[in-house]
Amino acid sequence: MVEKINRIDARYYLIRINKNFYVVDYSDPKDFRNWFFVTLFPKNLREFDAYDVTGDEEQFIVDNLWKYQKIFGKFFAFFFFVNFFTGFFLPPPYNPFYLTYDTFILKNWFYFLLLIILGAVLIIVLLNLFSLKNINLDRYNKYTLTEIRDDQPINFKKMLVLGVANIVVLYPILLFFAFYWSNYMMLILFGFIAPYSLCFIKFIEFRPSMRKLKYYIKEINKGEEMKYLPAGSVIYLSSGDQEIVILNRGPTFEQNGKEVYFDYTGVKFPDGLNAEMVYYFNHEDIDTIIFKGYVNEKEIEYEKRYKQWTEENNLSKGVTKIDQNT
Repeated sequence: MVEKINRIDARYYLIRINKNFYVVDYSDPKDFRNWFFVTLFPKNLREFDAYDVTGDEEQFIVDNLWKYQKIFGKFFAFFFFVNFFTGFFLPPPYNPFYLTYDTFILKNWFYFLLLIILGAVLIIVLLNLFSLKNINLDRYNKYTLTEIRDDQPINFKKMLVLGVANIVVLYPILLFFAFYWSNYMMLILFGFIAPYSLCFIKFIEFRPSMRKLKYYIKEINKGEEMKYLPAGSVIYLSSGDQEIVILNRGPTFEQNGKEVYFDYTGVKFPDGLNAEMVYYFNHEDIDTIIFKGYVNEKEIEYEKRYKQWTEENNLSKGVTKIDQNT
């Protein structure tokens, strides 16, 4: 589960997963994929760079105006719904649509459209100004934070259709409501608040902290020396969608009439140990690390001894069969 700790600026968030802290590069205002047509880029909505800053997290907990973002969001939502419903249900003397009616809006709709576009450009400029904080993350280990879908993989065609629909259908409908009724309340609600909320949704909500969404975090391989996982770690194997919890390291096994060794054995999570369902696999077979097990001085020493053992023993490494229990 992703816990949002702090919004650092327009671009970065500080989060906590289990006991580790990460800075997430979530919404770069210089990247056009983060505004206007975000649904055209589904991967950009579901996968983000993250940096493990555990131990240095205090320097990323900053006191800024972003802490009021939630309050502002609730205020605009309240303003939108109150005025929308009162505009349709209150009689004319008290109706905000009636009180703000002006034929000037419909007659000069093109100029108001230009004003809306200029407002969006101004927001982009301000977002860039609010993301100028000098954050150096090069010295931290880099990870990817990726959304897990239990039901199905990303449907790119569906997301593309949704993105095109937003452009050619939804935005024109909102602008039609903004101009046709020719009152300033509808202009504010459907010309500014609603379109801007859709255009800049990634700067408004932090998707990884939303309920019912699952994420896993995976370290990006930079070619450094391989580090074995401790017992208790939970992983996905390559080409697999079953969560596996690691039981032990270095088991030997007879394969094709020859004694071999594997880096790990594991069992299905959360089922636990079942003698008929034990997985033998190697470190290179791991696709995703969901949870890393407990590490202390004993584990570090064990990893050193295990690495030495793999270099000195005369056994070959076993071949993993992902679709079988070897």
